[in-house]
Amino acid sequence: MTLSRFLSLAFALVLLAPEASAQSASGGLASAGLRVLTDEAGRTHVYHTLPLRPDGGVVVTRESGGILDTLTAEPLAAPVSPSAFVRVAGVEALEALVQDDETPAEAFFRVRTGPVSNRLAAFLSPDVARGLGRLVIDETAPDGATVTYRATRVDADLRPDGEAAEATVTIRRQRPLAPDSLALDHVGRRVTVAWEYPANPLVSGGEDDGVVHFRLYREAGGEMVPVDGGPAILRVDNQTAYSTVITLASPEETAAVAVAAVDAMAQEARTETARYQPLAAEPPPPLDGIGANARREDGADVVDVTWPVSVVSDAAGYWVLRAERINGPYERLNAEPLAVLETVYIDRPEPGAYFYAVVVVDEMGNESRQSGAVAATVEDTTPPSAVTNLSAEPLADGSVRIAWTAPQAADYEGALVLRRRVAADGGPYNGGEADVQLNAEPTPEASWLDTGETGALEEGAFYRYAVVARDTSSLSADTAAVVLQLPDRTPPAPPTDLAALVDDASRQTVLRWQASASRDVGRYIVYRDSEPLAEVSDVALSFRDTTALTAVRYTYAVAAVDTLANEGPRSEPLAFARPDPDPPRPVYNLRARLDRDVTVLTWPAVPAEDLAHYVVESSSIPTGVFQAVGEPLTQTTLRVPTDFGPWFRVRAVDTSGNEGAPSEAVRARR
Repeated sequence: MTLSRFLSLAFALVLLAPEASAQSASGGLASAGLRVLTDEAGRTHVYHTLPLRPDGGVVVTRESGGILDTLTAEPLAAPVSPSAFVRVAGVEALEALVQDDETPAEAFFRVRTGPVSNRLAAFLSPDVARGLGRLVIDETAPDGATVTYRATRVDADLRPDGEAAEATVTIRRQRPLAPDSLALDHVGRRVTVAWEYPANPLVSGGEDDGVVHFRLYREAGGEMVPVDGGPAILRVDNQTAYSTVITLASPEETAAVAVAAVDAMAQEARTETARYQPLAAEPPPPLDGIGANARREDGADVVDVTWPVSVVSDAAGYWVLRAERINGPYERLNAEPLAVLETVYIDRPEPGAYFYAVVVVDEMGNESRQSGAVAATVEDTTPPSAVTNLSAEPLADGSVRIAWTAPQAADYEGALVLRRRVAADGGPYNGGEADVQLNAEPTPEASWLDTGETGALEEGAFYRYAVVARDTSSLSADTAAVVLQLPDRTPPAPPTDLAALVDDASRQTVLRWQASASRDVGRYIVYRDSEPLAEVSDVALSFRDTTALTAVRYTYAVAAVDTLANEGPRSEPLAFARPDPDPPRPVYNLRARLDRDVTVLTWPAVPAEDLAHYVVESSSIPTGVFQAVGEPLTQTTLRVPTDFGPWFRVRAVDTSGNEGAPSEAVRARR
């Protein structure tokens, strides 16, 4: 039992210091503040209620047969801290001081500094009393002896300061009697436990029986265990009849109860267990006069359900029921029955038409028949939430699957799906296109397959898909949208009419072609001799080959690449060599030497990248007509029969057919 329970009744002050004579024939309280009780084991408990000094304590002595014994090795002193209290009394004793939401430390300092609570707490248990410096146990007092106990308050130097209490008692072992006449009665699930207990003999001049409170026991798991919680059942010295109330969990529960009397020395005596099975009762009659009114509250729709108070004496509460049809099914709106005097329930349903009823429940859990139903309609003025997790996925067959998470609302009807072509940045395409609604009615499903039936889906194009949630009141949510680019699986067509020419100014090769017929071309790749040479934009329909060598024949082709990097077939190939307009330079240092019956001609090579061959010519006179000697040759020496000549000259010819000026004519000599 906690201190909060022990202090819950004002008459607990009876335990402090009732008026009694300073000398008594048995254990009791002296008027100055001593209470002396001897337990069944022969240990005499001496309690004092003297105010404790912060710098001293209380010395307790016993005088018997002219012999004075000091019972306190050290003066009884108030503990200075929770840890000091625990060292003497233990942790459980400290926890017994706690009230409500206090910490153990807060409880300790409250009891230590409160004069009344400090004295009362001593009767919680002997451990608490010892911890608070208010109890000394005399284990050597002889049975039947008449002894005088004295409590003297002293200062730090053990000098008495004038505060003292004394009591003369005859040592008799005692144990509390068990309560008598235990009886159980009920009203509904409430069981009244009643018993009798004799008045304290101390009231009429007899011995103090030491009983301070009663402890209630209930059956749990086949055993009788103390009931913790609720106010303490305190013993009043001049009272003989006691009662308390317990509540059963259900009408089917059997009440098994016992009551124990507990004295200040923590001794207790318990009654036999009494059992009671509550009888079934007639259910309460149904209610009339139910009302239901829909209204606005703080921007939301609510329904006030009202009913009259049940006139049944054991009514315990009400269930409030709701259904979407007058014949049900009905559901309970409150998790626990409403209190008997609580006759209004505020419901916050989704928009719609509803029927309400009320059921009365009594203390035994019996329920009345359902009341007549009343109707209330909540108008829908709130649009549904927008869909979430919207996604658009292109499929291999060219269709698009749109999926989303629908709002969790009772009145959600479905969603409309719309499509519009947009630019790559999501902006208007081709001046702006209108949305195309893909489904004529809202779909309750959370996905839609766009097969392009409402308009062709173009590969590589960007489309904006929008989904709008709609409820049964035709209210629409905010639009959720996602932009998707369809994959381009078809490569573009090749460019046409590839042609080549030589730029007159730069003498470089220039290629030109006609654009691909595909609409999604992103660039062109120019190939030379089957190798990529360059890339140009989709609007650049020409290319200048700055690295082509003069008079070298190359094979050109051009391929289109779309915006998704699909490369189409190449154009028809074009072979082209850029001609050289400049002839090679003349041959210098031509030499002609007669060697028996041949003339040996030699000359230095002409340095030209596009040199094709040499032509050797002869004439009989230096200014005559020169005729070619044999076939063109690529080497720089030639043996000519002496039938030719004797004058010779040589021309260089390039790959473009340009002939250089003839060399100076020379005469063959030995």
